[in-house]
Amino acid sequence: MPNARLRPLLALSSLAFSVGLGLGCSLILDPANSDDVVRCTNSTDCEADDNFSLILNADYRLAAQCANTGAGGGDIGQSSGQQVCAAIYDQEIGCNGANFDMSLPMGMAYAAAAAADVYKACDGAYVGTTGCRPCTENEADNVNFPDTALAQCIALGGPGCLDGGIQVDRAGVKICVPAEGGDDIYPANGEVDGESLEFQDVFDQHCRSFFCDDTFVCDRTTFKCVPCDDELPFASGGCGDLYIGGARSTVYLSQDQLDGACDPGKAKDSAGAQTEFGPTPTL
Repeated sequence: MPNARLRPLLALSSLAFSVGLGLGCSLILDPANSDDVVRCTNSTDCEADDNFSLILNADYRLAAQCANTGAGGGDIGQSSGQQVCAAIYDQEIGCNGANFDMSLPMGMAYAAAAAADVYKACDGAYVGTTGCRPCTENEADNVNFPDTALAQCIALGGPGCLDGGIQVDRAGVKICVPAEGGDDIYPANGEVDGESLEFQDVFDQHCRSFFCDDTFVCDRTTFKCVPCDDELPFASGGCGDLYIGGARSTVYLSQDQLDGACDPGKAKDSAGAQTEFGPTPTL
């Protein structure tokens, strides 16, 4: 199972069979032990079944999958076995803001972030803070820095991070993170496998809002929303948050905010057009 942090999206125990989501897989009943499953040859069979369609219609985040359960087992595998219907998180939700209508929330958030020009190296008062580059030996020689940043770096007594932070190399950039940890912190001007991290906060928040779950991210290799996996690189399905101006991007909403805005019963088309974003970061 790739990610233990994914929250379950659905549990409809009142139906004749139970379906749940989690960790990129589906929970289905063993067809060897129960007739309360829907057998299929493809996902269209599942969508056409009256009982199974109740599950899909109850939560816009779901999609049907005709899954091979293996040789009599309950796990989806490649061995021969009965094909049965499973409800999984929809794996075809796109997250490339550049392809969205600019009148939709995703398009507007993308355009606002581009106009704000926030995906750049930290400077000024942000030097030495979380997600930003550390102070250097010659900060006092840089006349372009505000007095506040100069004073902080000079008071530090040498190169390094403010507020007890430590230096780490992250996404090709040396940044400051809290001493007690910060594995999920990535710089706005970083790169992963040569690809810029620009707009990753907007892309991720679209996925998180759509699925009402802050463990979802945008995989830039496919520009699809996926539950994050700690074993994968950031921006390629891995877990983490983009930091801008010394703090977690304000585009992200908290899990409580996501829960408060979540309405699983609405239509999928309207859900995609109603994703919500926090304010555009400012520097």
